[in-house]
Amino acid sequence: MSGPDCPNGYVPNPAKDHHGIQVLPTHLKASHLLTSSSCMVDDYVDDGKPVRARKVINTAHVLHFTFPELLDEGGFPTVINLIGGIMESPEGHDVLYAHGYVPKEVKSLFDDPSNRPKVTVTANKVYSYYFGYTPFSHGITFRSAVINGHASLLPYNEVISRCQEEVSDADIVPEDEKLWALHKIVRGMFGGDDRWNNTRHPFKDEEVRRVPVLRVEIDSDTSRLHERVGLLGFQAPWETSNGDEVWEGAVPIWETYGDHIQGNTRREFPDYLDELFTERKKANEKEAVKEAKRPVPDLARR
Repeated sequence: MSGPDCPNGYVPNPAKDHHGIQVLPTHLKASHLLTSSSCMVDDYVDDGKPVRARKVINTAHVLHFTFPELLDEGGFPTVINLIGGIMESPEGHDVLYAHGYVPKEVKSLFDDPSNRPKVTVTANKVYSYYFGYTPFSHGITFRSAVINGHASLLPYNEVISRCQEEVSDADIVPEDEKLWALHKIVRGMFGGDDRWNNTRHPFKDEEVRRVPVLRVEIDSDTSRLHERVGLLGFQAPWETSNGDEVWEGAVPIWETYGDHIQGNTRREFPDYLDELFTERKKANEKEAVKEAKRPVPDLARR
């Protein structure tokens, strides 16, 4: 058998080196085994995938928007970061709404209202560090949503607004989709209407005009949910170590929230926000521990 020129005369022999176990081809290493046994790149339309992808998107603090048709000065796709989520549209199907700072270069894509540029929206949820027996069998468990679609910049409905100076909740109607979407985004951020209702009302018409809101029509045929879960207990067929020699396990990772910080206000921190973030911390920890404990598929079936 031919092999590299080793100073000590060693020649690789998989059958011998791995104690007679039939091994994978050389391009399929332990790290690939770790990936293939637990990492699934599934179609968005598969059973349960849209629900899990929606959860990843809607619990992410930041959504990354990539516009492949708009290149920056270096010739790379333009990327912006917005806040939003997947929600039901006035037409009754799921779309992705988001708001935040949209640079003029991106806004120019929508100079023609009929233009619907391609966009890829990504977000991920990390659950745990995984520690394997070898240096190369370490990793993380996560879910990553990749939403492909076509974007539009929602206009402020001039007919509905009636050129009024102030806007009230009575003006939140599906026919004025921009204001309607903003209401849904804020509700999604804070788990209901409590925060929306506990802000200055009515608000200024100009405030609504100045906030860009994007709508993304989801292309379910090309969107994806990448999942790498179920790693606990992973062991390659040729593994010779055991729990007496090397520690194998996981450490959960979850998002948490600190104590509130007072701003320019004399009001006490609202109870509804205290309860909201307390519950979210508990839910994040519970989900992370659950995923960290998820065994590799072969062990789960035993």
